[in-house]
Amino acid sequence: MPWRLLLLLGANLAIGWALYLNTVAGAYPLGPNLLAALALLAVVWAYLKKPKP
Repeated sequence: MPWRLLLLLGANLAIGWALYLNTVAGAYPLGPNLLAALALLAVVWAYLKKPKP
């Protein structure tokens, strides 16, 4: 599997977990929210790093 696909899957899990904790569970934990922010930054970085045609 390409590393970008693994990165996207991991980011999806991190962001989904943080959204679940923030909405359904009613908690606002710093750790998962920071992890979700880092995941978003990693996705943007991977998009910018992709090879140009």
